[in-house]
Amino acid sequence: MRRLLLAAVLLMTACEAPAATPSPTAEPVVFWDADTPQVRGPSAFTPLPPERQASRVLRINAYQLSTTLPTAPPTLNVYMAGGYPDADKARVSRFNEPGWDFVPFFSLVQFDRAGNVVPGGAPPLGPVLQAPTETAALARAEAVLRPRGLLPADTQLTRVVRQRDGWRITFARRIDGRITYTNKGAIAYVDANGQVFQVLIRRRPLREQSAYPTRTAQEAWTLAQAGRWLTFNLEDGAPLTPGTVDRFMVKSVDIVYVEGEVLTERDPIRPYYVFRDMNDQTIYVSAIANDGP
Repeated sequence: MRRLLLAAVLLMTACEAPAATPSPTAEPVVFWDADTPQVRGPSAFTPLPPERQASRVLRINAYQLSTTLPTAPPTLNVYMAGGYPDADKARVSRFNEPGWDFVPFFSLVQFDRAGNVVPGGAPPLGPVLQAPTETAALARAEAVLRPRGLLPADTQLTRVVRQRDGWRITFARRIDGRITYTNKGAIAYVDANGQVFQVLIRRRPLREQSAYPTRTAQEAWTLAQAGRWLTFNLEDGAPLTPGTVDRFMVKSVDIVYVEGEVLTERDPIRPYYVFRDMNDQTIYVSAIANDGP
C-alpha cells in the first residue's frame, strides 16, 4: 500500500510540475554581446536615411483621438545597429544540442524541430506536460530561452497568443527603457504538449548612438491625420492582413523604438510615436524632429 501511495504522489507531481526545462549547461549561457555603443555628438547621423522597411497595407478614412498624448523628452537617442562577424556562426555550439542555427549578418538565432535547420530535425525542447495551460506554456518558453542567454534582463513579455496547435509567445527588448518592436523579435512556439518546437530571435548589437531633438506628440498627431504615417511588419500585435479603417480611433499613444529588417551592415534604430486603435491597428510617426516619410 505504501508503494502504491508513493507511486500516486509521484504521478501527481509529474502532472502538476511547472513547465521548467533544465539548463543545457551548468551555468547560464551569455549568448548576445552586451551593448556598448559609441556615443557620438548630437545629430551625428544627419541626414537620417528615409525608412525603407516593408509596410503593411492599411487605409484610413478618418481619425479620432480617444486618449491623452505623451510628453516627449527634449532629445531621444538614435542608434546604429550592426551585426556579428561570420566567424560567430558557431555561437550556438554553446548550447551543445541539435536544432539550433545562427546567422551572424542578421543577428538571427533559430531552433526548429521540423528539419528546416538540421536535416532530420531535432527533438522539441522540454519534457511533455499533461494538459498544459497558458501559464505553463509561458513558463516553458522562459525556461528554454533564459538559461541559453536568449532573454537578457532588458527583455519583457509582450504577448501570449493561443493557436490551433499550441501557443505563440513573443518578447520584446527595451532600449533606453522603451519597448522595441522588431521584425522577427523574440518568438517561441510551444506545442500542445507544452514543448518548444520553434524559436526565432533577432537582436542586433547597438554600435553607435546620438541624441536628436524630438517633435512633440501633438506635432506627430497632426502629421498622422494628414496621412504622413508609416506601417511596419513588426511584432507589435497589429493585424498582418490588408485592411481599411473607416475611423481610426486611437486608444493609446506611446514612444517606442523600431528595429526592422536588416537592410545593410549599419542600420538606424530610431524612436517613433506609435498610434494604436481599438482593433490593434498601428501607425507610426517618427519622434525625431524634421524626420518623416
